Amino acid sequence: MVTPSAARLNAISATRCIVSDHADHADRRRVNAYSTAAWTDLFLAEAGASAALSGLLFVAISINIDRILAIRRLAGRAAQTIVLLVVVLLVSSLALVPASRGRCSAASCSALASPPGRC
Repeated sequence: MVTPSAARLNAISATRCIVSDHADHADRRRVNAYSTAAWTDLFLAEAGASAALSGLLFVAISINIDRILAIRRLAGRAAQTIVLLVVVLLVSSLALVPASRGRCSAASCSALASPPGRC
């Protein structure tokens, strides 16, 4: 026959085992906040979309170059749009390079994101 105190000790030890097993499992599932490995699909989608949109915009500008140059501010806006899409392409491509994890990636993304002449 099991006494109440022995049953209580068995329940406590069983609870400790469950808690420690849960803690071990939680440690194995941790994701590093500074790792871009979990974001690979997003970076692939961004790279593909920005490359496609940059190409389409380049073709549209090439076809309508006379109209664009006729309006004073439109040429600058067209160039700015292409540059912005290319920056998205470069940042997402840099994030996909396995060797660029960490500080180097942060520095290169910061350099690409800052506008020229302004720091």
